[in-house]
Amino acid sequence: MIILDTKKEGKVQIEGNSLLVFIDETGNEYLKDKKYPIFGLGGCAVICKDYNNLIRK
Repeated sequence: MIILDTKKEGKVQIEGNSLLVFIDETGNEYLKDKKYPIFGLGGCAVICKDYNNLIRK
């Protein structure tokens, strides 16, 4: 189990068998060329019980 501290929801307790998913987008408000629209998503997923070991490597 881990405890994440979030700005909106406060502290959130996550059980060991839960899947943590982190997603980020590459969008930028300055990319306004309609002929060359670029957008991307990237992310990763990890089982909660492995999170601390992986993040510290």
